Amino acid sequence: MKKYFLIISILFGFTSKAQIYHPFPTKNTVWTELFYPGGGDFNRLYHNYALKDKDTIIHGKQYQKFYHSFDTIFTENKVCGALREENKRIYYYSIDSLINLRTPLSTPIPVDTEIILYDFNLQVGDTITADQYRLRHADALVVAKIDSILISTELRKRYTFGSLDGYLIKTEQWVEGVGCLRGLLSDVGFVPTNDWNSWLICFIQDEEALYHDNGFVGCYHTNPNAVQLLKNETRIKVYPNPVSGELIIQPISNNTEGYSLEIYSVKGELVKTECLEPGRNLYRIDASSLRNGIYILRLISDSGKIDEETIIKE
Repeated sequence: MKKYFLIISILFGFTSKAQIYHPFPTKNTVWTELFYPGGGDFNRLYHNYALKDKDTIIHGKQYQKFYHSFDTIFTENKVCGALREENKRIYYYSIDSLINLRTPLSTPIPVDTEIILYDFNLQVGDTITADQYRLRHADALVVAKIDSILISTELRKRYTFGSLDGYLIKTEQWVEGVGCLRGLLSDVGFVPTNDWNSWLICFIQDEEALYHDNGFVGCYHTNPNAVQLLKNETRIKVYPNPVSGELIIQPISNNTEGYSLEIYSVKGELVKTECLEPGRNLYRIDASSLRNGIYILRLISDSGKIDEETIIKE
């Protein structure tokens, strides 16, 4: 009996955690995404969205400024919209349609328009219609299932939609406090058949990746334009930093792998590359030819592991 009671208690506790509502973030959050419109690998596009800690007033309502970037440097000229939450509904006000940036928006959001982006009041069986929500290739969808997904160490509600005739859309779930797993601004519905696809790679809050699609190498995957924003554990030491002349790179783990070294400017330009021979405890790199500024150093092992560090040349 005690054994059964323990199991029931664990399940009840696990379920109870999922019932705690997680509001949508308002600051220090980054969504990294990949959009593939079809037609070859060269068409793969990385998009990044962010909430910093800046609010704004639009038509008398308070919003949080919302930013779009290809390089994860979110300046004020990259404000594309604004977000606000009211009664578990997430509203998005469009400032830039993003239509010329080839984002995964099959239905662009008109400028100077507020839409309901998410509604976390919905229950199984509720219907959402195209006149209120962002739907693709459907006039109406139904909430087919609500379950839970582990985001970092907490369970959060996950909403799965389906067509009115019972077809389940498995790839475009909403997650409470995170957004859509196909992309933050993605419209829900059936994916076109021309290899079009998009993914939420990472949901990063306060520099911690709470969600990471394991199909991708890291939160920025192979996007050379991204500046590493996370304070992840690294397998290398890089010093001195700032550097003026010689830069020392020291792999923490002892192994016999060789490495490829790449250094990128914050604009994503590859400015230096070297092949580093295996079996050494440290490598000395001449950084004197680099112009003063911020760079991304990427060390790629023979087995494909990638470590990144931000360095400053002065």
